[in-house]
Amino acid sequence: MKNPSDLDTLAVALAEIGNFDAAVETQEKAISLATSKEEKRNFLIA
Repeated sequence: MKNPSDLDTLAVALAEIGNFDAAVETQEKAISLATSKEEKRNFLIA
């Protein structure tokens, strides 16, 4: 998966089911794939 928005959504779902390690890893990947500062900031705040 290479879409940062999709990865962000997946990270939320993983956290909801209690898989926090995978959620953090997925969120970090989403941030690294984000292209703009605004997009990165949105992923950090969400």
